[in-house]
Amino acid sequence: MKRGDATLKINKIINISIVILCLCLVASISVFIYGGNNSYKISNHFRSLPLPFNPDDSYSTYQIQNTEITGYGGFIKAIQSDNSGRKTVVIRALSLLPTVTVKGEDSGSVSLLIENINPDLYPKSISDNTLSKTKVAVNALKITIALDTSEMKKMEPLKPMDTKQRGYIQIHYPQ
Repeated sequence: MKRGDATLKINKIINISIVILCLCLVASISVFIYGGNNSYKISNHFRSLPLPFNPDDSYSTYQIQNTEITGYGGFIKAIQSDNSGRKTVVIRALSLLPTVTVKGEDSGSVSLLIENINPDLYPKSISDNTLSKTKVAVNALKITIALDTSEMKKMEPLKPMDTKQRGYIQIHYPQ
């Protein structure tokens, strides 16, 4: 075998390898984009809201269907509708135990989806245990609150007792 033939064979193998690597790269990018698009598609039933958050007092307020919802230690992020058209207010917690106040002008119910909390701990810490609560994800809890006309309900987590002796983090809530 001549030296020039060996060089041509090596160049041919290198060129084929480069083409195969380019095809693998294009295929990988295509799979990544396809998977990302399908996995993280936001539902048509999800409507984000402008950030109505007061950083000085750490609260957010929103009105829906003659009901005022105020969250302390978080912000009201979006309105999400289910297939029947029932709306849920999505609240993103910024603290471990956010406080939520709901005041209705008319009788009815409102659904809240509180994200970024521990759904196993948070319901146990709420002083009002009559509320309908459903764990919907590892970090989200759906709460349905029934209201009478001009009634106000407050979901205020109970503060841990004896914080200095047990090593808890002291949490201050706005009044």
